[in-house]
Amino acid sequence: ISAATDILNACELLDVALKATNDAAVIYTSVYLTNAEIAAIYTTPKTLINAPGTGYYIYPISINVQHIFGSAAWVTPQVITARIHGASSLFQDTFDVLTGTITRMCKMVPTTGSAYTAADTQYIENQPLELTSAANPTGGTGCTARVDIIYKILPW
Repeated sequence: ISAATDILNACELLDVALKATNDAAVIYTSVYLTNAEIAAIYTTPKTLINAPGTGYYIYPISINVQHIFGSAAWVTPQVITARIHGASSLFQDTFDVLTGTITRMCKMVPTTGSAYTAADTQYIENQPLELTSAANPTGGTGCTARVDIIYKILPW
């Protein structure tokens, strides 16, 4: 009877732990970028979601970027990435959303681990989610952007 009770108690604890993780609220938010913020995205990454607090981390589910064309195209557009501050890239714009002369939207895709080393990480406790690139784009007169994020805040 004691072993059966221990197993039952362990199952109940596991159920509570799984329920706590799965019941984390799914949150949706949009963040807008000005032309100047896009032009400085490498120098000054744009915070999309503030740090969640000690003991928690941001778990992005989906990120979409809409580039809203202005009056001139970006001369040197850059690939946009989303990452937890201080971590390796989580999502990447493989559609080159900043190229072209139209307003368009793309779904950022999770980055694959083939180029990662043992020292890389994708999640860090209590750090913000930010948008950045490998260099600042140039040109892009009057262009703006909207980033739609679906995410959870999970216990670390």
